[in-house]
Amino acid sequence: MNLETLERECLNYLRDVSSPLVPVTALLRRLRQDEALAGVDEKELLDFLRNHDEVRVIEEDPEREAELAEASIPPGPRVMLKVRVPTTAEMARAVGDQITRLAESLQSALAEAERDGDAAKAKKVREMLARTEELQQRFKDAFRG
Repeated sequence: MNLETLERECLNYLRDVSSPLVPVTALLRRLRQDEALAGVDEKELLDFLRNHDEVRVIEEDPEREAELAEASIPPGPRVMLKVRVPTTAEMARAVGDQITRLAESLQSALAEAERDGDAAKAKKVREMLARTEELQQRFKDAFRG
């Protein structure tokens, strides 16, 4: 594996991608499109990224992965350029916006289930909506003050 090529492709992708926080699996898929990097595996990539001065690897606590999955956020390590690390306020706003969009989607799904008379689906969506509202409240509590 050519480390210079790996570094160049990683940095270019992380600079150009719209979201500053990128799942390592997405970066790996992108890298493997380059013939010279097709053999890179996730462990090698993570080892490289963890030791790079311009990159920050964010790894989720395994106990929280289930919560993320419930909120439709794929588990696994993520990576970003240090210059793109948002402030706490920016991060709180972005995550809060995602939770709000999730709640709105669930409200739409609930209205559809009720309109269709699908009681089982409506019950399931209400349960998901309740968990989302709990997550939203925990998030607000965590970033208060």
